[in-house]
Amino acid sequence: MLEVNLLHIDKSKIARNLLAKGLDSIANISGVGTLAEARQAIADGNFNFFILDNELPDGDGLTFAEEIRKHPDHTKTPIILYTASLNNELEYRAMEAGINEGLHKPIDMFEMMQHVVKQIELPHVKRVQRQLLQLTCFSWKANGKYHEYSPDLNLLLTGDDRNQLRRQMHVELEEQVLAKDDPSKYPADIEVYKHVVHLPPENDQAA
Repeated sequence: MLEVNLLHIDKSKIARNLLAKGLDSIANISGVGTLAEARQAIADGNFNFFILDNELPDGDGLTFAEEIRKHPDHTKTPIILYTASLNNELEYRAMEAGINEGLHKPIDMFEMMQHVVKQIELPHVKRVQRQLLQLTCFSWKANGKYHEYSPDLNLLLTGDDRNQLRRQMHVELEEQVLAKDDPSKYPADIEVYKHVVHLPPENDQAA
């Protein structure tokens, strides 16, 4: 997986500490509380991911996102807006400013990790090391319960809390893979492709 050098811009030190702790397994994280500090950090560092609040002491995140996008090194760098003030209008303005995704505070840090990894994994074709095995899971809600299914290991989990269920699935997959799989059977690196298959509209399906 791509090495992530992430700059988190948020006036709240507590929010910065929570995110740093929640994402430390997948990213090298630096946190600042103002746009002035962010500009200095960008000038001094080599960041390839940004998470920013919209309401900052010396400006707003959307304007700063536009500023980031004008930099030749950051025309396609992932930017996540993470703010308590997110609404439909702000989400639309964020899209216009070049932000990849808007998230409403607070969210579970495991869920935040999923959003970050989703941005890291773009584009859809990438090369991964042999030590990293990607497994596909399907998640849905039915009959008042959440369901997680791994077709690779034919494993189905059901529960009341989606985030807790997803964490449980990760633990179960890791345990089963380590118990059954032999990493040496894979080549030194693997090309991973993701395909989207379009199903016919429901009205066109045969009864």
